[in-house]
Amino acid sequence: MSSMSGDFERMARSQQLMLTSLRRSNPNLSLYLHRLSCSSFYLYIAQQCDAYCLPHQTLQWLRRAITVDPMSTLSRPGLYILWIKNLARQLLRNSQQAAQRADTSSIHTSVIPMVRGDTSHGATACAVIAARQKFTAGKFGSGSLSALFYTGHYQKYKNYKTYAVSD
Repeated sequence: MSSMSGDFERMARSQQLMLTSLRRSNPNLSLYLHRLSCSSFYLYIAQQCDAYCLPHQTLQWLRRAITVDPMSTLSRPGLYILWIKNLARQLLRNSQQAAQRADTSSIHTSVIPMVRGDTSHGATACAVIAARQKFTAGKFGSGSLSALFYTGHYQKYKNYKTYAVSD
């Protein structure tokens, strides 16, 4: 995507400057043609945003097109197709983001220290955890202290697995 073709706001400003200049040089030009040109260009930008899978921007440009010239814009069937498709995309994206936020809010991080020779957990320098996701072992200082890092979702009563790390 080149700089001008990817900056839709800049493209719209450029088109508006061109139309303003044209209107100054031809004051008898119909205001209807000015509005029609603007709304058509905003619909074009909405189609470009749709091609780049930018549902929020697509909906914004559709709204702009309707605001500038409601009659001609609402009479175009392509408007409704773009609107429905991108509204669905936006709703899907919002629900996925909400699900991700819910997932990350339930992530817990634990650090379990282990000292060499410690048999309190049933194994030499070993920690046992019932959990579901990822562990990373790390060493601190001279190597006499280790730790087991757990980042994941704690699951109660489901999918219990036992993980152990030892030196």
